[in-house]
Amino acid sequence: MKGNSGYHTFYHLIHHRGWTEELIAAHLGEPDMVQTYPNKPASRPVSYFLRSRVDEAEKLDDVAAVVIPRQAELSQSRADREAQKAKIMREAADAAEIVVEQLPLHEVKIRGIEAVYEENGRQGRDAPTAISEEWLSSIAFKFAVRRLVDYDRIIAALPAPLDKPEVYELCRERIDAAVIALYPEIAPPVEQPLAAEDAAQVEPGEADPAAPPAVEEPAPSAELKPSQPDTGTPPPIDEPA
Repeated sequence: MKGNSGYHTFYHLIHHRGWTEELIAAHLGEPDMVQTYPNKPASRPVSYFLRSRVDEAEKLDDVAAVVIPRQAELSQSRADREAQKAKIMREAADAAEIVVEQLPLHEVKIRGIEAVYEENGRQGRDAPTAISEEWLSSIAFKFAVRRLVDYDRIIAALPAPLDKPEVYELCRERIDAAVIALYPEIAPPVEQPLAAEDAAQVEPGEADPAAPPAVEEPAPSAELKPSQPDTGTPPPIDEPA
C-alpha cells in the first residue's frame, strides 16, 4: 500500500483487521479506489477502502463483535508463525558449521590495523598513531570476526537469507567462541560478575569495582606504520552490533 496510506486494501481488511467478505459488502460496499497493474497481467485488481470509512464502520456494534475477536486470533496466529520461523532459524543456525580462516597471528593483527586505517579514511577520521597491546588485540579480534569467518557457509545452511550482521547476531556466541579457539591470544577480556555480598555494597550509579577500568585512549607504545593494503582482503562487512 505504498503511496496509499489513507486506505486499507481488501486483503488487509480480511487478513489483518478481521473483516469478512459479508461485513465488507454490508458496511463498506464498493471500494473507494481500484488499482490495476498493467505490467503484471496475471495480477488481480486491488481494491482500496478509505481508512476513515473503515474506522467509522468498526465502531458499529455488529462489526466490532466480529472483527475484535478475529483480530486477536489473527494476531496470535501471526505470532505463532513468527515463533515457529524463529525456532527453525535458531535450530539451523545452531547446526551450521562455523569456519574461521587460519592465518598467522601477526598477519591478523596487521590486517586489523590496515582495516582501521581504511575505515578511518572512509569516515574522514584521523588514524591512530600509537596503540596499546589491549587495543591491538581488540581490533585483531574484530577483524577476525568480520573478515575471517565464512559467513556464506552459514547463510547457505539457513532456511531464509540473512545479511552478515544478522548472521553474527544470530550466531554471536558460536562465532566468538570459534574465533577465540583459533586465536586465544586476542580473546576479549571476560568481565567477572560481582559476588552477591559485593554487589550489595555498590550504590546506584557507582562504578563496578570488579569491572576493568575504562580506557578512553590507547596508551602510547609503538608508532604504527601499516604495510601496503592487502588487495586480496575480502570486502568489508557491516560492523556487528
